[in-house]
Amino acid sequence: MTRILDYDIPKQKYFSIKLPIGARILSVGEGGDKGNGKLYALINIDEERTIRNFRVAKTGMTDMIEEKPKKLDYIGKFNLEGETFHVFEIK
Repeated sequence: MTRILDYDIPKQKYFSIKLPIGARILSVGEGGDKGNGKLYALINIDEERTIRNFRVAKTGMTDMIEEKPKKLDYIGKFNLEGETFHVFEIK
């Protein structure tokens, strides 16, 4: 069965989510339960799960993004407390 679910984005540079194989990341946005962002995914709830890794980068942040651009797939951005955060999936 296919559904759209949301997942909280933790307030950290790197995070992982256990998603069903073949899950399609749709977007990110504001509105997390803990005052953070949300990641939205189209998933088949009957599929086996796999861990997927993500990177959050704040606009103008002073630390560098270590990953090479071809290793990062841009998902989107969300605003939190007057700042803009960009979310990438690490491939």
